Amino acid sequence: MKQNRLFDILDDEVMHGGNRTQLQGVAEIAKQCLRLSGEERPTMREVVVELDYLRGRGVGKNSWVKENYDKESVHLLVESSLDS
Repeated sequence: MKQNRLFDILDDEVMHGGNRTQLQGVAEIAKQCLRLSGEERPTMREVVVELDYLRGRGVGKNSWVKENYDKESVHLLVESSLDS
C-alpha cells in the first residue's frame, strides 16, 4: 500500500472479481484493521458500514447513518454478508 503496488500483488481472479475502487477500499480497511494500537483500529461496526458502502448499498462514508447504526442493524448486515 505504501508503494502503491496493490494491483501488482493481487491475484488475477481477485482483480477480475471486483472493480478497482472496491478493491482499493477493502485494502484500506484491511490496512486500518492491522494497526498496532487498538484505539486506532476501526470497530466492527465501522468495518461493516464501510464494506456495505463499498458494496453499493448507499450508506455513505460520512453519512449520519454511520454514526447511528444500532447493534441489531450491524448484526443483520453481518448475517446477510455471511449469507452472500
